[in-house]
Amino acid sequence: MILALLACGTPSGSAEDELAEALDAIGYTSGYEEPTAEGGVVVHQREAVQPGVTLVITGHEPAARLVDIDGNELHTWRSSFASTFGWRHAFERRRQWWRQVELLTDGGLVGVWEPVGVFRIDRDSNVVWAVQDGAHHDLQVLPDGRLLTLTEERGVDLGVDGIPMVAQYVVTLDLATGEELDRVALAEVVEGWQALRTAFWELEDRRDSHLNEAGARKDPFHANSVHLLTAGEAAALGPPFQTGHVLLSLCMLDTVVAIDLQARKTVWRQTGPFALQHSARPSSKGGILVFDNHVSRRRSRVMEVDPKTGQPTWWSSRRIPLFSESSGAVEELENGNLLVAESNRGRVLEITRGQRVVWEMTTPYRDEHGRVAVVYQAERVPRPEWLQ
Repeated sequence: MILALLACGTPSGSAEDELAEALDAIGYTSGYEEPTAEGGVVVHQREAVQPGVTLVITGHEPAARLVDIDGNELHTWRSSFASTFGWRHAFERRRQWWRQVELLTDGGLVGVWEPVGVFRIDRDSNVVWAVQDGAHHDLQVLPDGRLLTLTEERGVDLGVDGIPMVAQYVVTLDLATGEELDRVALAEVVEGWQALRTAFWELEDRRDSHLNEAGARKDPFHANSVHLLTAGEAAALGPPFQTGHVLLSLCMLDTVVAIDLQARKTVWRQTGPFALQHSARPSSKGGILVFDNHVSRRRSRVMEVDPKTGQPTWWSSRRIPLFSESSGAVEELENGNLLVAESNRGRVLEITRGQRVVWEMTTPYRDEHGRVAVVYQAERVPRPEWLQ
């Protein structure tokens, strides 16, 4: 995630070593917490839970699962790195999991294997295509047959600190073939990012979030979520948001932006009151939801911000203790509840706006060291018709 693979083939030699070192430096791993129980689901109020099944990615293997409300596995997709991309690499032992996937109507998946690229598999986990483009963190399937994702390229001179940086892009692909259709460099469209970067590191030096300075300072944006606004979402948010604007979370700037990809410009920007945030998503209430990772050294929360005033309008209380030093996600469900991935603790919760936990699951899976597997994705989806 700090250093991307170029799309021109298999890296080797010093490039392998550099990538492996960077992956260790950022701190993303397959597990963090020692298990205190077997794991599983506790349904607090079954009648209050959003119907459907939950799509889950955990850090113990390259796979995605559909689970029901009781935690029963209904379907699993699985593909090794060598099967997906056709070659092997030393970093596999550090990244034996997928980062994000989206379920397709035919039962297949399109996903991100960070930091290598994007892949598509069918319902039986057969590889349809795989592209080595440095994809990371997030992706979104668009209604018109395109795919939006984030990619990066290592060693690009962005004119910061006199050292090679990580250049990041919003990339549009053809869902059917994986062919790249468009690429927008964040350094060219996020106005004033150099000043935001300076302010971020001045604050970071005081709050001590334990970022690896040598690695993290090479990553001026660290985009970790991408979402193209629908007409309904743009209308709920109001001006200046419009259909087709892209909402991005820029973790290493404590900033969320909206980008007009056609005009190649930023149309809205907010820094804080969240910190090192993930998963910026619009809400039906006209706000923007984020997983606010660093309220304090050992506390996270979910926050909703009014983009017109910049002020928080809702946040999860201390009655729902959350902490994930990295990763984390939030999704608004159709019934108004919020599905929250407390990633590093391997926990998924469905919470109400009234601060009640109505569904909770701790992953039963363990990584190679016996730790609770990280939950990198948890998404509630309608039960597919093909699922028996």
